[in-house]
Amino acid sequence: MKWLMVALALATSPAMAQSDSSWLDNARLMRVKAPAKTYFHDHDTSRCAGFCPRKAFVMKGDAVVARDSATGFVEAEYINAKGVTTHGWLREADLMPDPGPKQAPSFWLGAWKRIEADIRITRGALADTLSIKGDALWGSLDPERVKRGAVNIGEIDGAESPKGFRLSFAMGENGTLAFEDASEFECAVKMRLMPPYLLVDDNGNCGGHNVSFTGIYVRKAAGK
Repeated sequence: MKWLMVALALATSPAMAQSDSSWLDNARLMRVKAPAKTYFHDHDTSRCAGFCPRKAFVMKGDAVVARDSATGFVEAEYINAKGVTTHGWLREADLMPDPGPKQAPSFWLGAWKRIEADIRITRGALADTLSIKGDALWGSLDPERVKRGAVNIGEIDGAESPKGFRLSFAMGENGTLAFEDASEFECAVKMRLMPPYLLVDDNGNCGGHNVSFTGIYVRKAAGK
């Protein structure tokens, strides 16, 4: 079961487990500038003097999504080409801000993924709109759940115009709604484009028990 616990931990970041939408607004894109390996650390004062180094690392030029800062370290996530997340603390001196592109529209388009979720964004039927379709699972990493058919599923499906690097919508009985018009039980989603990543936060109503689209996505390679 050890491998399963590790896989589940990678699938959902602890910092985003409660779907607190403030993480999406506060996130910053940073790049590794250190010439050698930059190691992730655990923040655990019971084991070491504040920050304990781990084996996981990022390399010069890698993009990370950063949030909190503490005594020379930044809490950050790195997502590899397979959509697997590494979460921890990196030395702030090893990072530099990345302002990203000035214009967003073309960066939205494509197939995006993280563990147990996929989102496809294409041009919408109406001018200046995007079509957003996605599928998410919970429990697919557990062979026992898969065997007994206990994997929960969810989906999003909407069409909306992005506002620069932001996009939000809700799913009503008769189609796409404005995010603020969602009822207590309707699926509502916020997105923030931060190339090379797509940040997504939902309200917990977009699928079965424990299913969530909340997380950080990377673009799928062509043909995959």
